[in-house]
Amino acid sequence: MNICLYSNTIELPGGGTSTRITIDYLRKHGHKVTLFTDTEELKKSLAILAQRNSLPDIVLHHNIINLEKVSKIASKYSVPLIVTINNLITDVNGLHIEQDDDFGKVILKPGIFKSFYLSLTQKRIHTKKNKLLSIIFFIYRHLRKKKRLEVLRKAAGVIVTSSTLKKLLILHGVKRHIYVCPQPIDDSMLSNPGYKGYKSSKYINPYYKHHILYVGGGEPFKGIHLLIKAFDALKRNDTELIIAGEIRKAHKINIYDYPKNIRFIGQVSDKELKALYYSVDFLAFPSLWLEAFGRAWAEAACCACPTLAFKGRAGPYDYLKHNVNAYFADANYPSFIRAIKILLDDKSLRIKLGKNAKKFARNNLIASVAIRKLEKIYKEVLANDG
Repeated sequence: MNICLYSNTIELPGGGTSTRITIDYLRKHGHKVTLFTDTEELKKSLAILAQRNSLPDIVLHHNIINLEKVSKIASKYSVPLIVTINNLITDVNGLHIEQDDDFGKVILKPGIFKSFYLSLTQKRIHTKKNKLLSIIFFIYRHLRKKKRLEVLRKAAGVIVTSSTLKKLLILHGVKRHIYVCPQPIDDSMLSNPGYKGYKSSKYINPYYKHHILYVGGGEPFKGIHLLIKAFDALKRNDTELIIAGEIRKAHKINIYDYPKNIRFIGQVSDKELKALYYSVDFLAFPSLWLEAFGRAWAEAACCACPTLAFKGRAGPYDYLKHNVNAYFADANYPSFIRAIKILLDDKSLRIKLGKNAKKFARNNLIASVAIRKLEKIYKEVLANDG
């Protein structure tokens, strides 16, 4: 299959990582994939290919930016457009929660007035700068959301990374040709790095019996504040909470204000992150928003590292099952604290969850499996479009 793929976030983590892996594995499967990071280059290339009567079979768009421009270019040359969505474009604020307390509540379809109210009042969701910008540009972002949804309604196919995201698109009027496929995780994540126990990662302190990993960074909607609060309430001197990811000044987290068993290690390499997954007791994934996917839990699953997350907040909850291959707490402090304690104290449960998570990942999440699913989707879209 001849594919033109547009994405200008190819160098970024998260969605960019997924795009790089998708391209790599599509090429391994014999497809010709040409990457474009500039809409003008895509436009020029399709113009030349049209003159040669050798247009691509499909145009893929990843990560939503410049969606309207790419749609117009694909339409001009009558090339089917397949859009991959991995963020919450159905909410102007990009979160689908109302932060009326530490945990907030889910709002599936906020109207324009509700959305504006949330831009004004969500104190724990955005930094002050981001909140101000969201208010100033609210009308622009609202109109942009409507335009993007209109593009999705006309696209030959839409691929989303979770069943929750599909539900949200349907609620907002995108009702045809929606397919669910996880972000691909490189197959190499399945292989143990060859270490044992505490030697697996240089960040593991052997003084502590247990280790919990968090990799979401300092954004409040990722749940870092309430994770620290819940962990501190347990007073577990035998356990270390390892926090990886970027912590900026705007997050208002002074890393020197916390007990020594809460350790901030900053950004880590993919290799070191894999070693951490294989070393810790479990991954804490306390996202408050409707996580469109969230690669951390999927990578952890590949490494037989169990995940603790919240019920009904998408991401792992769309894929994994409570007490089978993950552990889900209710979105309140008593339930969350109890869940952390259960996972720390029950080794057999951790082993069971991790083993089952890895089996699920091998059958559903790794790139070699996801690419076969994508190939099937592409072929179905072409058949329907023809």
